[in-house]
Amino acid sequence: MKKDESTYLPVLLLSFLLGVCVNQVDAQKLEQEWVNLFEGDSLERWESGPSKAKKAARKIGNRWSLEKGVLRLDRDAQKGRGGQIWTKKHYSDFELKFEFNIAPDGNSGVKYRTANVKGRALGCEYEIIDDENYRDNKNPTHRTACLYELVPVPQDRKWNPAGEWNHGRILVSNNQFEHWLNGEKVMSIRYGSEEWKERFAESKYKGEADFAKNAGPILLQDHQDSVSYRNVYVRELPSKPVVQAPVVQAIAELGQGEERAKSQKGKSDLVEPVAFTTNCKACHLLDQVMVGPSLVELAELYPRKDQDKFIQWCLNPGHKRAQMPQMPSMAHIPKEQLNEIYDYLKVVTVGVSIVKPSRVDPYATTSAKTKRPRIVRTFVPESGPASLILALPTSEKHNVIWDTDQCRLRYISVGEPDNYPYLKSNGNALAVVGDIVYRELNSIFSSKNQIQYKGYHVDQKGYPSFIYQVDGMEVTEMIGVVDESIVRRFVATSSLPAYHVPEILNKKINLKSSRSEEELTLVYTFK
Repeated sequence: MKKDESTYLPVLLLSFLLGVCVNQVDAQKLEQEWVNLFEGDSLERWESGPSKAKKAARKIGNRWSLEKGVLRLDRDAQKGRGGQIWTKKHYSDFELKFEFNIAPDGNSGVKYRTANVKGRALGCEYEIIDDENYRDNKNPTHRTACLYELVPVPQDRKWNPAGEWNHGRILVSNNQFEHWLNGEKVMSIRYGSEEWKERFAESKYKGEADFAKNAGPILLQDHQDSVSYRNVYVRELPSKPVVQAPVVQAIAELGQGEERAKSQKGKSDLVEPVAFTTNCKACHLLDQVMVGPSLVELAELYPRKDQDKFIQWCLNPGHKRAQMPQMPSMAHIPKEQLNEIYDYLKVVTVGVSIVKPSRVDPYATTSAKTKRPRIVRTFVPESGPASLILALPTSEKHNVIWDTDQCRLRYISVGEPDNYPYLKSNGNALAVVGDIVYRELNSIFSSKNQIQYKGYHVDQKGYPSFIYQVDGMEVTEMIGVVDESIVRRFVATSSLPAYHVPEILNKKINLKSSRSEEELTLVYTFK
């Protein structure tokens, strides 16, 4: 398939799924997260952006043309105008993937969290220029894929020169801003962090107090140079962590009683960092030992002067006590987020002492532990440390066991997962996962190198997207349910690494696949 035809891949994928799935998988539901911003060779999702002109144009200039999925800004046209264009929809947390081709000696950019300030489009900018020839190429924060004016990019990054196509990606999640270029992360910064404040104070935006603070359109810049875009897809992400329980609520849930909760009123506005919620909460209680040490003990072990030692322990964990299991490495979490975890545990443990276990059983089954979909991170049979059980909302109560160590599906089971044995035995037993109905023997990717886990995020419905790197290429694996079938969808930043579709000999399971250069979809149907 030619690259120019890849704009039509979602349509082809939908047609395939509708034709082959035994249970008539609803392809529209499968594709609803990603939005093709050039769908149908139409700019219906776009409008003319801010302008300093006395009479701002309402229509998009005719120097912009969209044909066969490629949007071009032609500055060599004899007549007409271009102008900046931006999306009608505003985005706060999102993932944007796109391809761009800048003309020789050209300059352009993709802006986000943009606002119209007196005819100027102010917002974060994914810079796009001819690094080799453009006159402004000496400033390290004015090079392709940098956060313009704020954060530079490595000089040795993979970059195809002007006149050739490059793959860009922008990820904004919980105020963490990331820029990717040709499958590699080249820039990352947290909005509002000390680093952000320092860089912002030195930038030309320092007088704009609300710069990039709120949701805004995604903008394609007209910088008086020719540029082309294609395969521009966006999907919205939750603007807040999936779980943000205040400390008071967390203490109450642990059965410490109303009096303990009242003593913590001064911390009631403290919110758990999402990295703590998804990586630590399952094994560490506030003031008593569970699978791992309590937060109080960790705070005592690592005073402020030893904060760096805490970070090193997270990256290269060891046993705190002989009878406890070793924590899996948290190397997939950015250092800045590990520091957030440290700051959180230092604040939440102030004035708290280690207590004897409460009469309220912290392992008792609650409605939160039986809802579907839900994710449990724990030790399970035949899988790596701290694997994930994804309980899915099928009528048969299917569960996907996903190995974070090897970044792959291990097996599918039926029944209600029970984490009680693992927690109650202080980590010396395995969780119960029900009856195993399917095992996947190997990763679908044929990589000679170890696949590197980058973490996961959860959408508003509770379904995860796992992110990992295969031979230098980032892959996002999404798992969900459509009409009782389990759907796994793999999306790469450019082309998928080498892979094979599993051969299933189990007559009770039917596996259908659809594929393109950048995507693979596997649909498991149970008879």
